[in-house]
Amino acid sequence: FCWVRHAVVGGSVAVNDSRGVERLVTGPFAGLRVGPLTWMGEVDIARTQTGGGGDNDQVIAFTSLEYWARNAVSLRVAFDFHDPYDGVEEDERSRLSIGFDAFLTPFMTAGLHYRSRDSVPQDVEGNADALTVSLHAFF
Repeated sequence: FCWVRHAVVGGSVAVNDSRGVERLVTGPFAGLRVGPLTWMGEVDIARTQTGGGGDNDQVIAFTSLEYWARNAVSLRVAFDFHDPYDGVEEDERSRLSIGFDAFLTPFMTAGLHYRSRDSVPQDVEGNADALTVSLHAFF
């Protein structure tokens, strides 16, 4: 893990051994801030081993770029990727998100986000795009 004033680089490791299933998740992450821009990214490999030969590797990745247009308005583009079975061709899922958040008061935010999803053809919900309008109050 390395942190300097405007950047962070590191890695994460998680181990879970429960009921005969051993899972190891490892991956690097990084972030960088340059003026009003903030970039973050992470890639993880999840290895699952079972005693019955049901071993599997997954790839999970995320990246985002956020721009603070003003103190109270941020614009963000994000990309998520998941390959749940590394040995299976064309089972990947991905999502592209574009949106903005406005901090109306210290206790209220409003947002508008569009998500374009791409999955296997038989996954109707996983291929459905979405537009979300939100208003959050914090108390």
